[in-house]
Amino acid sequence: RFYSSNIKSNICLLKLDMTNISDSIASPIVNDTSPVLSIAPDLSSSLSIHNKILVKYPLVPYSIVAFYVLFVQWIGPAIMKKRKPYSLQKVLIVYNLLQAFANLYIAYSAIDGVIRYWDSRCVIRKNPKIHEMLEIALKPGYHLYIIKFIDLLDTVFFVLRKKQKQVSFLHVFHHAGMCLIYYWGLNNLHKNPGIATFFVF
Repeated sequence: RFYSSNIKSNICLLKLDMTNISDSIASPIVNDTSPVLSIAPDLSSSLSIHNKILVKYPLVPYSIVAFYVLFVQWIGPAIMKKRKPYSLQKVLIVYNLLQAFANLYIAYSAIDGVIRYWDSRCVIRKNPKIHEMLEIALKPGYHLYIIKFIDLLDTVFFVLRKKQKQVSFLHVFHHAGMCLIYYWGLNNLHKNPGIATFFVF
């Protein structure tokens, strides 16, 4: 009985200790006074990409996407109605090569950021600088954001080549949506750094 009561008391103390540990771990995450959360607004205003015209002014990306939809659905087909389709073979070769090199550079910069701050066990290295980490994460994200606007030319080329059947609702929805989703992601990454994983996919 003596041993069993000691064991029970030790188990209760162990449970109490584990509760305190879990509370101490969780509190910086859920508490509004967390250091990371408290500096988020300051980071938002100081991050370099937030001064870029495509990020700072929402009217710019919204206007580009709106004009894109209008052009590929109505303006472009109306212009090309009585015209012969353009070949654009050389233009497409150069365009595809530039796209390939741009995406390789973005992949390199993303991998470089991961290697710099995470080890082989996916553990963040000691003493990371939050501001610097966000800048590293935002750099490839911003470049991908620019690429999404350049990708709109895919549909423009379809229209100029009079391949209007390939301009489906899903195609237009995808290209327009990706521009707006990336805009949202870049403007909210300082609040939730986990959004950076979205850029990878």
